Amino acid sequence: DPGNWEMLVKVLDGCENYGGFLFIGAATTNVEYTLTITDTDTGETWQEFNPLGTPSRALVRWLPACP
Repeated sequence: DPGNWEMLVKVLDGCENYGGFLFIGAATTNVEYTLTITDTDTGETWQEFNPLGTPSRALVRWLPACP
């Protein structure tokens, strides 16, 4: 049902050891969506698109910026 979808998101702080953040996301739906990730320090954005009918897949992105 397009009105009932869920997105699981986890952001791990790896600044001290790795110099960045790890973004992990997964949708529990096959509804079309666009997820926008914004680095609030630099303003840089990334988008992940999932077309209608595509089952959940993991989204992993390394964000190499630390405050």
